[in-house]
Amino acid sequence: MRPKGLRNLRTVQQANRRNQIGSREQMVAELARLEHEKARLQREVEVWRQNQRRTETQLEHVEARLAQLARAIDLTGAESVPANRDNEAESRTWLGMTLEY
Repeated sequence: MRPKGLRNLRTVQQANRRNQIGSREQMVAELARLEHEKARLQREVEVWRQNQRRTETQLEHVEARLAQLARAIDLTGAESVPANRDNEAESRTWLGMTLEY
């Protein structure tokens, strides 16, 4: 846990008190808490790995599609590129519409 201010900083006395072995009940409670935290972290790591595998698969599909499109563009050549770029600029302009209530 990251300190959020001076009030949350642990003093030397608090650190020593934390490191002392308490009663058996306290040790068993801490053991159970740490085992629970370990299990939670292991589940989280597994979820991350599944997400990583899914993302890698999606990336492979995108790369395959990019390669396919690049080959298709190379096959068509420069024939499909319009010579007049002014029409392309005109097609991007916004058209207005007036509404009356």
